[in-house]
Amino acid sequence: MASARRVISVIEKAKLVCWVEETNSVAMAARRYRAEFGHPAPKLETIKKLHQQFMETGSVTSGSYSPSQSATMAQLSSVRSFYEPRL
Repeated sequence: MASARRVISVIEKAKLVCWVEETNSVAMAARRYRAEFGHPAPKLETIKKLHQQFMETGSVTSGSYSPSQSATMAQLSSVRSFYEPRL
């Protein structure tokens, strides 16, 4: 009988990515996952793909959300105006 695949949460994915960055080791990230969550870690290949996805997109979630250019520029403008010194 094949083992059931467990869906991992966004928090678990984010921690895996952080641990890979901290240790520079996919195997160490898998060990930390098992220790912290008490479940078998995802396959090493899956962890590598999560890390690569995060490095390329800045997100561990699947899907292709990309805000519109105008929304991004509006947000950037808002943040800049907040941090500009008041004279």
